[in-house]
Amino acid sequence: MDASYAFSKFIAELRYEDIPENVVELVKLDIMDTLGCMLAGADNESVSKMIRVMRTQSDLTECRVFGRPGVKLAAADAAFVNGSATFVIDYDDLCDPANLHIGAASVPVALAMAEKLGGCTGKELITALTAGMEIACRLGIYMNRRIADEVMGGWDYIFLLGIFSAAAIASKLMGLNEEQIQNALGIAYHQAAGQSMSARDKADTKIMGSGFACRAGILSAVMAAEGLTGAKNIFDEMPGSLANLYNSGVDRVALTAGLGTDFALKYLGFKAYPCCGNTQRHIDAVLSLVREHAIRPEEIVEMRLHVAEMVYPMCVPYEQTRAPKSMMAAQFNIPWTSACAAARGRVSLAEFTDEAFSDPVLLGTAQKLICIPDKDLANYREPALVEIETTRGTFSTHTSRFQTGHWAKPMTREALEAKFADCCGLCSAKPAAETVAAITKMIAGLDTLTDGRDLVALLP
Repeated sequence: MDASYAFSKFIAELRYEDIPENVVELVKLDIMDTLGCMLAGADNESVSKMIRVMRTQSDLTECRVFGRPGVKLAAADAAFVNGSATFVIDYDDLCDPANLHIGAASVPVALAMAEKLGGCTGKELITALTAGMEIACRLGIYMNRRIADEVMGGWDYIFLLGIFSAAAIASKLMGLNEEQIQNALGIAYHQAAGQSMSARDKADTKIMGSGFACRAGILSAVMAAEGLTGAKNIFDEMPGSLANLYNSGVDRVALTAGLGTDFALKYLGFKAYPCCGNTQRHIDAVLSLVREHAIRPEEIVEMRLHVAEMVYPMCVPYEQTRAPKSMMAAQFNIPWTSACAAARGRVSLAEFTDEAFSDPVLLGTAQKLICIPDKDLANYREPALVEIETTRGTFSTHTSRFQTGHWAKPMTREALEAKFADCCGLCSAKPAAETVAAITKMIAGLDTLTDGRDLVALLP
């Protein structure tokens, strides 16, 4: 049978007690990390435009838009805006083997439903998030991407796969039964879409993919609760399934093997730098050289970065990548992010601002950087040579298979809490330090929370 049957049963039957402690901890960290990214992106001009549009669609004021005091929308619309805001700074989680961001399409749904329904406990929020995120990660890991040499496989996977996480989370919190959940997944599949050209063309739809997933997922669950039906053979069984229409096949056995006992969420990681995941291995390598050899920007003669051919489009044309004009242009950009690492010894939110884009030291360092497409690198994960030629000599290293924050090279809770505080500080409605501390404490003890609205109430 199609995997939708196994997934629906798993979602309906999963209990908090079934979830391993390490997965519970990862889900809590993901809630905190996602909320930080959400608040950091809340002031974005495109987010303001989305709010104006959503206000024309419904006059319901069920749920809050976080980081925008006084703004309330219908639950699905609030989740759309909050999900989109989360993706603005490109600092959110990453399940590496699935090449998938998932928190931005999941956490906003859980919070919206907690606020709309009332009475959802912390354990129920963790359980719903685990169920939804687990199936999306499995789909990302075991589906064979149609365009193997394209970084995003041609699709916007946070929308294409995140929509199933969103539908599952909303369904679980609404208490839908197995049949209704399967219908919600089928209704979600009928809406699944999104393509990677948004990121390449630096379009607003790049940040909207997670929002569309949130909104459509909630709508799917609400429709299923009303008795509306969706297709059943949607994942791996039929020619028009996710595996065969959007992808080029699937490992059907692995897709559901160990479901409920061996969690793909163990592969969840977090970003150490606010930019595309495909830039981060080079950032790590440059930072290691700069720190080990105390390299100063004025000493640099030339920087040479070997890159896999599949990510070379993130390096050129140099007149744009060495001098970006916008946050998005800088985020999907190996020369700029590596130049920031070399010139400032860091890659933080401050390196994606107008001030940074006009900094003569950053711009000068970027001009010294060249990227070399290396045919011997099968993909962007393979170790690639990084050289910094200086007036004192040439220093070199290779990129690591695991970037900082990867599940195999995890960030500490303390580092993630510091990241959360930094993100909160970027919001114009930034919470006071004691409120930030209270939020992190509440999330850490989420399994003791009796009503999810208590967490919502702490957020600006």
